[in-house]
Amino acid sequence: MHSDQPQPRIAVWLDGVDLYNRDIIHGVADYVRRRGLSWQLYLRSDFSDSLPTLLEWQGEGIIADFSDLSTAEALRAHPARQVGVCAHRMYAGALPCVALDNAELVGRALSHLIDNGWPNFAMFSQPNAEETGWALEREQAFSKLVPWDSAFPRVYRGLSARSERGATSLSGLVEWIASLPKPVGIVAVNDARARLILQACQLGGFEISADVGVIGIDNDPLLRELSGVCLTSVIQGTYEMGQGAARLLHDSLRGIPCSGHLVPSTGINVAASCTPARRYHPYITRALHYICRNAQRGIKGDQVADYVGISRSWLDIHFKREVGHSVHDEILSYKIREAKRLLEEGAADMSAVAADSGFSSVQYLYSVFARELGCTPRDWRDRHLGEAAQAA
Repeated sequence: MHSDQPQPRIAVWLDGVDLYNRDIIHGVADYVRRRGLSWQLYLRSDFSDSLPTLLEWQGEGIIADFSDLSTAEALRAHPARQVGVCAHRMYAGALPCVALDNAELVGRALSHLIDNGWPNFAMFSQPNAEETGWALEREQAFSKLVPWDSAFPRVYRGLSARSERGATSLSGLVEWIASLPKPVGIVAVNDARARLILQACQLGGFEISADVGVIGIDNDPLLRELSGVCLTSVIQGTYEMGQGAARLLHDSLRGIPCSGHLVPSTGINVAASCTPARRYHPYITRALHYICRNAQRGIKGDQVADYVGISRSWLDIHFKREVGHSVHDEILSYKIREAKRLLEEGAADMSAVAADSGFSSVQYLYSVFARELGCTPRDWRDRHLGEAAQAA
């Protein structure tokens, strides 16, 4: 762009105090520099720190944080070209927005735990709040990938980030970790929550990388250094968000139609908090995870082997050697567990119970209950409901 041409004035309405926003701003600035653009960038700190000031601004473009839906709504009528950045995908307005792919971040964290042999999984989330939609998305993604289990709560929210301080507030977290089957890999919704897990493990006497593996999301260097044990963390693509937002705004200023997109993680910073558990071979861990997620769909051993990418014979031999029972028995245990859960909730339609828990027929459901539990499904339901009524 020639020096005598007008220089677009771009407001980057992001608070540059925290690492998340600083990385986005860095991405925007790098895009401008590498493209040789003569944009005049005005950061949030250049304004009076209030939304009305931004609404009176008369520049050509705005990059703003749409995680705060009130900001996105207030800017709707602003004449400048606008692009949003967002920590979650809940923004559904007409303006283009670049958001974190929270489902991919959680999936990557889980894959790392699986590849390193952790057989059980849990998540330390945080209470729902208007400003933490990103945490809810990560929690929902985890719940889809790791099915609900009545044996223990896989997701623990604890107190809010402001309240979760000191040994007293950590007591609930210690109790939750104690209730989990060991060894267990725990995904924390961010590095701050991961650091609390490390503190709770020290308080409760749980051995990191033996009893508990911890992986965070953010790759915050300060929190990683402050943690007593070096923290493994998924690197979210905040720099790439800034690059993407600047590119969209550049297109918009040139009259090119643009739409938003999700930004995945860019890697994992591996450290001591999540070293390989190696209780099982990674193939066996992947098989266990697939069975956990899909047993109620009536899967067979061949499907498990195909998912893992190995032969059925290899799977059968090594699964029984490492786990202690067959692939069929593992699948069946999950079917029984799901059927018991449905019955304990009062389900009356036995054909629906059989179908929803992965049994091919009501007759097969009855035969399995008779063989494994010594009763019929109806007996199991009535006994549990009766005990619950007496306890009440």
